[in-house]
Amino acid sequence: DPQNSVASGLGACEHYLYAGPGLSGDLASPSAEGTVRVAKYTGAVGGELGAFGQAMGSGAPVNYAGYAAFLSGNAAYAMGGSRGGGAATATVTDAQLSAGSTLQNWNDSGVAMKTARSLMGFTRVGAFNYLVGGIDASGEAIASTELNVR
Repeated sequence: DPQNSVASGLGACEHYLYAGPGLSGDLASPSAEGTVRVAKYTGAVGGELGAFGQAMGSGAPVNYAGYAAFLSGNAAYAMGGSRGGGAATATVTDAQLSAGSTLQNWNDSGVAMKTARSLMGFTRVGAFNYLVGGIDASGEAIASTELNVR
């Protein structure tokens, strides 16, 4: 509730919206965008955001599209997706948060999903990440659900 956030103490916290890499251009021949942008929530009743700026302090962001992304602890994670419009992957990458809203060094987290998938449904409840459907590395529809804990 934005109107009550200042009264309840949430106004003193800093909240950010991250927009990750994806595909742009013509659907027949899209190009991968490799940047992560961030905007600060201003705390205004209307939910306005500040201007978007570069979120990467160092290291190259993953050039994925169709992935699931979330923040947990002091890191941002990207799960699955396809790199540069290629085949779906099971890779989970992470980047550490530092200096406010800056992300540092995207790396392979060392943990993979059970199934390579892209364009999946995704939701997070507590520490549980639910990945639903999507397409596999062959471009075929997936009729399964996966649970990943972070």
